[in-house]
Amino acid sequence: ASLEPNAISCSAAMSACAKVTEWQRALALLATMDWATSKPDAFSYSATMSACEKGFVWQRALALFVAMPQACLELDAISYNVVISAFEKGSAWQGALALLSAMGQSAVEPDSNSYNAAVGACKRDAQWQVALELLGTMERVVLGLDAIGYMAAIGACESIAKRQKVVMLLSAMRRATLQRHQQHHRN
Repeated sequence: ASLEPNAISCSAAMSACAKVTEWQRALALLATMDWATSKPDAFSYSATMSACEKGFVWQRALALFVAMPQACLELDAISYNVVISAFEKGSAWQGALALLSAMGQSAVEPDSNSYNAAVGACKRDAQWQVALELLGTMERVVLGLDAIGYMAAIGACESIAKRQKVVMLLSAMRRATLQRHQQHHRN
């Protein structure tokens, strides 16, 4: 039996690199994959983008994202969400919003992870108004909010001393939780 690396083993190694923020090694693995025997797949790209995200190099994650269609690989929710999260970690809220918008215009539907990462990017740059708008959109589009979205929006408001907005968000979060519990007990 041959012990040559394949797409699965290379992708697993890239995922391991992501966990320990070794984005340079993940990029090197992707670059050295033998296109004849182990062509990189969407998972390979996403794992490498995740390593770049965790290494705070959103530019590299974005470059890989842009390269995926050129490599005849389909963009999916995971690839979008990893790059939106990379924008969040890189304090590039405008990039996160642009990619969230592009995602909405593609065949890929944004999910709570997409919105939470974009709200988080707004939090990092104290864009509280944009964070609140995203929270409203998330509530309409993703069928409700989760604690992560609320906490990111609260953080955006806290960072610029918008105490009234923080109180409003905490109240809304409490009401949403009570409504969910009431619905659960009715069923």
